[in-house]
Amino acid sequence: LQGFLPAVDPTTTSDQVSSPTYALLNVYRSTPPVYHFDLYRLETVDDLETIGYWDYVEADGISCVEWLDRIPDAWPLANQGARTVVMFEVVGEGRVAHVYR
Repeated sequence: LQGFLPAVDPTTTSDQVSSPTYALLNVYRSTPPVYHFDLYRLETVDDLETIGYWDYVEADGISCVEWLDRIPDAWPLANQGARTVVMFEVVGEGRVAHVYR
């Protein structure tokens, strides 16, 4: 996200971006707003309610979700209409982006 957020909003610098590992969610008041989730410490879809996950995902803005595979029902395409989801997969020394619509 350190490279992504400054590309979305040039007024944001990479040193202003941090992992939400313990906070579970970082909200960046950029234009558009960016919601950065880390689901690693969550176990069930009910845990998403406690952090307001669906409110953010359904809001205007960009949701970036780490460890989405830990809670398959958090996958936006499973519960919402048409959305674009970009999933990054680590392959060797780099990453491959998969785009789903």
